[in-house]
Amino acid sequence: MPVTVENLEKLERRITLTLPVDAIQNEITARLKRLAVTVKADGFRPGKVPMSVVAQRYGSSVHGEVMNDHVGKAFTDATNEAKLRVAGAPRISESESAEAGQMSFDAVFEIYPEFAISDLGALEVERFASEVDDAAIDRTIEILRKQRGTFVKRPDSEGVEESDRVTVDFEGKRVAVIGTGATGVQTIQEVAKTAKQLTVFQRTPNWCAPLLNSKIDKDEMARIRAGYDQMFQRCQETFSCFLHTPDPR
Repeated sequence: MPVTVENLEKLERRITLTLPVDAIQNEITARLKRLAVTVKADGFRPGKVPMSVVAQRYGSSVHGEVMNDHVGKAFTDATNEAKLRVAGAPRISESESAEAGQMSFDAVFEIYPEFAISDLGALEVERFASEVDDAAIDRTIEILRKQRGTFVKRPDSEGVEESDRVTVDFEGKRVAVIGTGATGVQTIQEVAKTAKQLTVFQRTPNWCAPLLNSKIDKDEMARIRAGYDQMFQRCQETFSCFLHTPDPR
């Protein structure tokens, strides 16, 4: 389909993307049905979870994934058709000018500048030479030695020395963690499993969302591996080489 590119300022461009609502809804329904085959829920056998329950639990995330996929593909197709070299990720916002049965998005982005390369024959290039002495070789060998070293249990009578790796047992101990940054949050979860008492000191409260990672059985792992080719292909089509493109909202 024809692509209309609007020049904004300097290297900034805008493209309007139009998507059919039916295609998006059909894809959401299809993904929820595939998800219902493997999803687990209390009170239901695997594969027997009602679609209403699946939609209630996963509908929002599946909707976001489908929108990301469709908008990302539409943007990639449009910029390829217009032969634009996109620099960075676009800013995508939903437009209210869509016709009935369609969704419309405005993608604002920047492109790489076009420039001509002059004759390189008259240019002089300065060549730098680096000398590698014995001290540099010794330093590199020492770094490799430390990187590839292995740890051997030291007798309790010898105590701890610098560069030792220490395993700390919090069983029955009173522990305090200062700070709730990324490291603090992960430490708190592990220490709380065995410590007798855990006290957390924080200056600014943080809100953390649980990962909700579930165990993957052999059948589900086999299904995931069967789709590796599609996953790798999808990663080549997104801006950040992940399966999902930025949320258009």
